[in-house]
Amino acid sequence: MLNKRIIAVVTIHEGWVVQSFGYNRLLPIGRPEAIVKNLDRWSADEIVIQFIDRSIKNMGPDFKTLDSIANLGLSTPLIYVGGISNKMEALEVITRGADRIGIDAMITDSPSQIRDISEQIGSEALIACLPLSVHNGAISWLNYRKKSSTVLDKEVRESLNRDNFSELFLIDWQNEGNRNSFDMRLLREFPDLGMGIIAFGGISESSQIRDLLSQKEIVAVAIGNSLNYRESSINSLKRELADCPLRIAIELDEKLVK
Repeated sequence: MLNKRIIAVVTIHEGWVVQSFGYNRLLPIGRPEAIVKNLDRWSADEIVIQFIDRSIKNMGPDFKTLDSIANLGLSTPLIYVGGISNKMEALEVITRGADRIGIDAMITDSPSQIRDISEQIGSEALIACLPLSVHNGAISWLNYRKKSSTVLDKEVRESLNRDNFSELFLIDWQNEGNRNSFDMRLLREFPDLGMGIIAFGGISESSQIRDLLSQKEIVAVAIGNSLNYRESSINSLKRELADCPLRIAIELDEKLVK
């Protein structure tokens, strides 16, 4: 069995890392470079930097912050999400240091360009980011720019295929930021598209993570706010989940945590 992953999510708004609650209430944490550097030391398998204000304001990717993070010399793979609206921006994000990119608004805005991006950088480098909820027993997709939810329609589902994407970043946006509250109905109701799922939103406790990792379709669990509560949180979680098929936690040098 392939090892599954613990992914750290860094939410950025107006250039600052924030604790986010439903992508609505935001509490400032600090500079992205400092937060990402610590997560790189603390055995995250990947780091997502998600810029939650770029698409809403049509600002494009935050290349300045991406450059600053890329220049840290990270050993942890970096996933960039936020503001990408065309192929050229996607390619530049990769050129500037992201290992993979997450696509959200483009899934509905310009699905034809997604295939072009995939052909340029490979589907393994593309992740579909889906803010979802369950309403009346059906999966609904959040259009965060219009602040409205609609049923996940056939056109969107057809664009979510292995020719375009390698994984699905399934976001429980209603519970995002809250502890131990991920809605398992999202996994039960989401159609089987033959791709691995990264679960995110309302995930914090080791018992909850163990349950998620036991699901066949889950390839990774992504954690945001709860990683800010204590130093070396990811290593601690991996030790608590030693019976799960996770990548091995790295023992930290005592000097790094003093």
